[in-house]
Amino acid sequence: MKTLHGLDYSLKIKNTIINHINQAQKNPFINYYFIVDDPLYFEEAFFKYTDTLFNIRIITYNDLIKKLLEHYQLYSYQELSKLDKILITKQLIENSNNLFNTNSKMDLIYELIDIFDLFFLESFSNSELEQLPPLAKQKIATIIGLYQQLTTSLPNNTCYKYEELLFEQIDNSNVEDHYIFISEQIFKQRRFELIKKISLYNDVTILVNNSSDSRDLNKPFNKYHGDQKNVFENDNPYLSHLNKYLFSLRSPKYENHTPLHTIIQTTPKAQIESVVLNIYQDIVDNHMHYHDYAIYYPNQEYLTLLVDTLNNFKIPHNIKKSLIFKELDACLLWIRYCLNHDNNDLLDLLDTKVLSRYNDFDYLDLIKKNYLEKGYLEDPFSTLYNFEKAQSLDDYSSVMINFINQEMLFSQNQTMLINFFTNLTSPQSFTLADFYSLVNQLKPSLKEDIKPCNDHLYLLNYQQCYSGILECKKIYLVGVNETVVPKQNKDTGILLDQDYQILQLPDLNHQISVDQNNILKVLNSQTEFTAICFSNGTIDGQPLLKSSLYNQLKQMFKISNIDINNDYYHYSLKTNLYLHGGKDIELSSLNTMIKHYIQTNNQPDKLTVPLFSNHLSASKLETYNGCPYKYFNQYGLKLYPFKQPLFQINEIGTIIHYVLEKTQALFTDNITASKAEVDDLETVINQHVEQYLNEHGLTERLNYGTNNYIIKTVKHDLVNTVIVLINQMKASDFYIVGSEVDIYRNYPDFKFSGIVDRVDQYNQYLKIIDYKSSNKDLDLSLAIQGFNIQMLLYLDTLTKQKKLDKGALLYFNTKKRILTSSLKINESELSENFFKLYRMNGYVNSEVVEEVDNNIDKDSAIIKAKFVKKDDCYKGNILSSFSFERLIDYVSQHIENLYHELANGNIGINPKGSDDATVFTKVNPCTYCNYRSLCNFDVFYNEYTLVDSNNLEHLLEEDNSDAN
Repeated sequence: MKTLHGLDYSLKIKNTIINHINQAQKNPFINYYFIVDDPLYFEEAFFKYTDTLFNIRIITYNDLIKKLLEHYQLYSYQELSKLDKILITKQLIENSNNLFNTNSKMDLIYELIDIFDLFFLESFSNSELEQLPPLAKQKIATIIGLYQQLTTSLPNNTCYKYEELLFEQIDNSNVEDHYIFISEQIFKQRRFELIKKISLYNDVTILVNNSSDSRDLNKPFNKYHGDQKNVFENDNPYLSHLNKYLFSLRSPKYENHTPLHTIIQTTPKAQIESVVLNIYQDIVDNHMHYHDYAIYYPNQEYLTLLVDTLNNFKIPHNIKKSLIFKELDACLLWIRYCLNHDNNDLLDLLDTKVLSRYNDFDYLDLIKKNYLEKGYLEDPFSTLYNFEKAQSLDDYSSVMINFINQEMLFSQNQTMLINFFTNLTSPQSFTLADFYSLVNQLKPSLKEDIKPCNDHLYLLNYQQCYSGILECKKIYLVGVNETVVPKQNKDTGILLDQDYQILQLPDLNHQISVDQNNILKVLNSQTEFTAICFSNGTIDGQPLLKSSLYNQLKQMFKISNIDINNDYYHYSLKTNLYLHGGKDIELSSLNTMIKHYIQTNNQPDKLTVPLFSNHLSASKLETYNGCPYKYFNQYGLKLYPFKQPLFQINEIGTIIHYVLEKTQALFTDNITASKAEVDDLETVINQHVEQYLNEHGLTERLNYGTNNYIIKTVKHDLVNTVIVLINQMKASDFYIVGSEVDIYRNYPDFKFSGIVDRVDQYNQYLKIIDYKSSNKDLDLSLAIQGFNIQMLLYLDTLTKQKKLDKGALLYFNTKKRILTSSLKINESELSENFFKLYRMNGYVNSEVVEEVDNNIDKDSAIIKAKFVKKDDCYKGNILSSFSFERLIDYVSQHIENLYHELANGNIGINPKGSDDATVFTKVNPCTYCNYRSLCNFDVFYNEYTLVDSNNLEHLLEEDNSDAN
């Protein structure tokens, strides 16, 4: 056996190819087998030197194994499949009840099988375990025991891997073949032993990428050598310097010209775009071909970026697109739904469009809308395809085959899926969770069946070091950031790095050495141009460090920077062109829109056609006051979001109003309140809530679990609310004269309407109360500027129509309160302290404070007011009759101005705001706005309409000369 060593990887392979082509031509009746990892690339390389491969076969290592099996007619034997390994290992773990017998054992089994494969390929024998800590010793001993049980419990005519079987069969019956190995797969002990035995009867050549020095990159391959050990050396001074010092502790400078360049970008996406742009421009400028370029990528993230960018540029490449296997996705969604009963999985299953009963898009939209609004989704499958009776793998697969046959649209993919589950059989006991894990582990994938263009760019990972033999003229190494290239290998498996070292198996240092060796192969591509590409950060702003590889190359060689600011433009990057301040004169419509956007500061034109009714409500006025553009979308265009399955605040409020109206007889006045019985109050409230839900068809929405909790909470809150209202009415001279009272009023230019939750009266004074399911208050300074003016308008309208005086406007929060007490555990809390938690927000006329609360002493338990003895008056949320009227005057003037803006068609994107953070939170409507995606508020062009953050209550005082 001849081994060809040296680090000049590409040139070594080229010479090997040329030499064996010449030999094959001289010996046409002898077969020459090239065993490689990627035959298609090597076929391209061969055809650069010959027109035919008459007696040259380019095959994989697995193809070689099949060839040997056929030659020795071992047809009755089979290799243990991955499914068999999983099933046997699972049975062994469950029978022995060892430390791996956990709820997550399936994930452990998959990792154990990889360890078992490594044991086999490295011809593992028992190691000395005495020096290990007890837990590590138990773990490793358990793993070794499972491996030994697995390998000794194989079915008849079954081997763990074919190498074991073939080693005993190799003889001199086939001595004419020549084997040339250019593959990483052979560097495992058992495989290498098999090749050595083949070399006893056949001519065998192995290419090994290593040298005689002590660098780590050589160590994984030092033990692999044959009887004839030849070293291939290159006379290229740049490559000689590179191969001698890279990844060593010495980095002497090479002063001559090198092919090394660098591209530095802000993010990986920008890096890939710069690479592709550089290639595109080079092809245009220098009349190059696509096959002159290769890009090396480190992981799936970079590959996805490369494929997307190249597809945008219409540049052909060698990567076949992964297809979405919708039928398999549907099966996994169905199993997962049966496992977790998450309606979102069931909805996604229906939306796969592969089910015969759910292939109508309009019908699917109706189902989605119903689910979004009501939270209810019918399960049409569970009764037909029930996993509850399934016990074995056979049972679960049978249910799935039935589901596929009966529910899925016929297709080639359906047939493939049935075959998959047909082979997924065993009488072994399984749970649904284990079955789901197994299907995920063994699931097939789909690739597009399209042959690459004859002239295409090469995308290669760092293990596919073929750019040199493909004679690419320029290569790009992307992702050269620390922990990416070279890759960071983590010590996170069942076996830790220390365990691998004790077992004398390949450890983390071995993998690091292999990665370094592969990088050196890539750099030995003998190209005229090599670009090292990296990024300074991620798209979310996290910094990325340049790789130690780049730092050492920069110490060793002169590296030229590629100017990424050159005017490289392509139609697929027009957005970037505009982002950098440029424009494409051919896109006249877009340019006109951008010009208009800048000139108008992202503001819509005023409406020229009346779009709004002159019938207004307080909520409409408050919406327009907060943001005219929101008003335009909500009341002009009438754009409404989907109803949510969760009960919304307004719906909860309606239920509360209904129940309070039904129980109002308990607190109509102080006499009825004093006689009120509350022993059966909880039952009464429950009945009223259920009655409302039935009358309004809302019981179906209780299928949405959160709604059950909300209704239960509302019922509890209402018990406290009614008790508090009874207690408040006991201490008041006011009495209820109306509930859910309609309000109508004609202003000079518009009509105004609304509904008041509750109206109380005492002599010539009216008091109105608004029941709220959350905290709300009246800020006088903001009310002057049009915020929370609903109750003020209602009170003003009622008192003017009834010719009465303004007594109070109050907000009652029905939300349950939690009493915090400082008393000892054996002391009783005063009920008054609990009732004080329910004090109403709002304002009371100073003339009727005692009539609202007869029991007011220091602090009122009903309103936010208290008696200040030294001033001999009440203070708090109290206004005089004059202040009430002046406040109404300000509000009236403000709404007239609002209507004038509205009538003139102003729908500007100028929401209210404030420089004061607390005030901003109160007045800005954007946080929970449903129309943010429509207005696209632009901080560079749009501005908030700032409110006055100062305290304006002084404007309401009788002696204020600045008022009005």
